[in-house]
Amino acid sequence: MTTLPLPIRSQADTCTYCPKLCRFSCPVAEGEARETVTPWGLMSLLRLVDDGHVELTAEVGEVFFHCTGCLRCQTWCRHDHDLPTAMRHARRMVVDSGLPTPPALRGMDQAMEQHGCAGGPVPSLASAEVFDAGSAVAYFPGCARRREDPEGVVLVGRLLAEVLGHKVALFEGDDAAPMHCCGGALEQAGYGAAADVWRERLSGALAGYEQVVTECGDIDLPPDGPRVQPLIDVLFQRMTSWMGKTAQSAGGAGNASAGLVALHDGCRTGRKLGLHDATRAVVTAALGHPPADMWLSRDEGLCCGAGDHYPLVAPDGAAVAAGLVLGALEDQGAQTVVTGSVRCAGHMRAHGDGVEVVDVGRFVARSLGIGGE
Repeated sequence: MTTLPLPIRSQADTCTYCPKLCRFSCPVAEGEARETVTPWGLMSLLRLVDDGHVELTAEVGEVFFHCTGCLRCQTWCRHDHDLPTAMRHARRMVVDSGLPTPPALRGMDQAMEQHGCAGGPVPSLASAEVFDAGSAVAYFPGCARRREDPEGVVLVGRLLAEVLGHKVALFEGDDAAPMHCCGGALEQAGYGAAADVWRERLSGALAGYEQVVTECGDIDLPPDGPRVQPLIDVLFQRMTSWMGKTAQSAGGAGNASAGLVALHDGCRTGRKLGLHDATRAVVTAALGHPPADMWLSRDEGLCCGAGDHYPLVAPDGAAVAAGLVLGALEDQGAQTVVTGSVRCAGHMRAHGDGVEVVDVGRFVARSLGIGGE
């Protein structure tokens, strides 16, 4: 008898008998060039494990971590299958069974408890004058921005003050219980039970705010909690408060040396959150004219390989995925690429120097002449 939730089992059944029609869409399949990690291979293996035909061992379980969660396969799936949810369930099975996860992901639950971030310690910030702890609006950067781009946290704080007309609070929990992550990083690493507990705690800690502005695509608060709004959506909804200043001060002058600017649709801001139009409007306002679209864009846009800890699990495959995006941009003649994802921006910067890569928050701040400390 199946132990999988019915929707996942149904999807696995259908995928098993599909002739791999979405294979071409998968950055992992392209990056590793092996059938085991295609969407078909992953779902077929999950079905075999569920049926008891294949034993769930550490070696078998490791395969389920080879997915970026990009949802690109769903774009071409006639049945609209949600592979990332299935793979996160499979990873949870691995952890709950007491099997070891890929080495780079081990101990993330402990790191979360100690540092408030599954990736480990976060840099300190000297930002007291940028944020207002008494504000009813909280900025929740997310672990990618907070850990990998601390200067960007301060910069976005200044940007929000400009756009909203008042300072916002920086939510980080407190010294006794730091909270920099929404819990998605734990779920992606297989620590689903710990993620459930963490999200409950986070919901309670954020309950006193009216609104939470975030760059995290996985934050999920209860309906009776504060309103959660992605940074890109805030910039879009408040465009009239800042786009005139951009035109007067620079017409995008802060980005004037950028040459041909192309837009990369981040997987979570695009396919998951549906912010394609908002992202284009915001970048157009900051630049002074529409950016160039990549040859595949919106829901069909390429994944750079940065999601669901894939660069930690299979760095070579993740590098290939990033190279495919960067190569396409260079062939297009782009000198700057703006992406909706902080994590995508960092990953692509790490794998190429022919194209400048900048996230939307930094791009808009630059157009307004807003600097860091």
